[in-house]
Amino acid sequence: MAIVAYIALADFLLHLYAGGRYGYSLEELYALICARHPAWGYGARPPLLAFIARLSVAWFGSSLRAIRVLPAAAAAVTVVLTGLLARELGGRRFAQALAALAILLAPGFLAAGGLLAAGAFAVLFWAGCSLVLVRMLRSGNTRLWLLYGLLAGLGLENRHAMALLVFGTVVALLLVPERRLLASRWFWLGMFLAFLIFLPNLVWQRAHELPLLDLLRIPPPAAGTLPSRLDFLVRQLFLLNPLALPIWLGGLAWCFTRAGKRYRALAWIYLFVLISLLAFRPRPADLLPAYAMLLGAGAVAAERWLEMRRAAWAWLRPGYVCALVLAGALLAPTRLPLLPLNTYIHYAESLHLAPSRPGAPDRARLPRFYASMFGWRDMVATIARIYYGLPPGMRAHTAIFCANYGAASAIDFFGPRYRLPRAICLHGAFYEWGPGKARTLSVLSIGVSRNDLQRTFSWVEPVTVLDNRRTSAWANGPIFYCRGPNVPFRSSWTKLKRWY
Repeated sequence: MAIVAYIALADFLLHLYAGGRYGYSLEELYALICARHPAWGYGARPPLLAFIARLSVAWFGSSLRAIRVLPAAAAAVTVVLTGLLARELGGRRFAQALAALAILLAPGFLAAGGLLAAGAFAVLFWAGCSLVLVRMLRSGNTRLWLLYGLLAGLGLENRHAMALLVFGTVVALLLVPERRLLASRWFWLGMFLAFLIFLPNLVWQRAHELPLLDLLRIPPPAAGTLPSRLDFLVRQLFLLNPLALPIWLGGLAWCFTRAGKRYRALAWIYLFVLISLLAFRPRPADLLPAYAMLLGAGAVAAERWLEMRRAAWAWLRPGYVCALVLAGALLAPTRLPLLPLNTYIHYAESLHLAPSRPGAPDRARLPRFYASMFGWRDMVATIARIYYGLPPGMRAHTAIFCANYGAASAIDFFGPRYRLPRAICLHGAFYEWGPGKARTLSVLSIGVSRNDLQRTFSWVEPVTVLDNRRTSAWANGPIFYCRGPNVPFRSSWTKLKRWY
């Protein structure tokens, strides 16, 4: 396992190096603001990420590099867990190293560990549960259900999609001879432990009118931009590194062979999660946490296949590893901010990986993943200039009203240096925090359409339009100054809820 530890250390250092580049993403800003409002839920999101963000700020501070230390550590531990998965499946040194290296070189896993976001910890909890399940399949030790339940419960408090792994595990075990693991009382104790850990968020959801169900009922505004199901499958190749296809696909196939029969449940879990996601319109990265177990199984299959052909295929082992490393190095800058921005744009265009034609505005030439890291400071500075241009008498009763939680989080995070009031917003957890106690006579609105504002205010005046070509659309849009609310904000707040 020494080589796996070195690969994990390399992963950690790589993420630390990239952690200080570009800027805070909108998801990081939202997590940092949620951390200031301790609760058992934040709209449709569970609370663990906000708790981790709170710990991160307390231990390391709120600088860009500091908040990315814990996600980098989670990424490194995921590398170790994947190596351990390969060892539990019967892999020796090469299989363990190959599985760990495949995780390190996968653009999707690089991206997950690069941000203070739920994805960094989702892959960690899925890999941990997979390792525990493999140990149970190998040893028959059903007491490990307690550890599985602990990790699953924490995973549910991080992201509700963890339920797919839990249900997938049960369905998969029912399809294989190892279903006897479900007959143990330790299985029920483990599931009860997971339920107890998840219960606070469940109670919070019930007390707040089940915002998670609101999210499922209301199509997200970006639904039209999500890929088709075929595109979803194709993009898995680039999330995992195209040259890693023989590993994870081989791992899926190996589980259906005689050699991998004991671990066939892993393949059924993956297929259950895949089919469940395809029933909706998923984002490509939603399937990412399910790949650690396939990479571990595929590395074992590759090691055994090469050992049977040692004489004729001796060159393939170093050759394939070198090709995997080269492909991973070429793709790494597309998901981890390793290059200066302008260098990245030219680099992506030279590899034909830019999201649009050369010559388009910079925003169109950046993937949404990177665009969400730019423009927030400039947006807040612009709002501050307009705010302090108001007469002092009006300023005291003027609120800053944002269309989305990204803009509102940026106002609350960067705003104190300008002594701005906290943002009010109908999006996400900001709805729950309400419009504040101050009497609102006017608002500075960012990103809200004029038609929507005219339903609430008698006088709406355009001020400027933010159009930063290097940032997310969430940091852009019209700024209006509005006076004369038709109804008090506080009395109409509950009618305007937007959880999505």
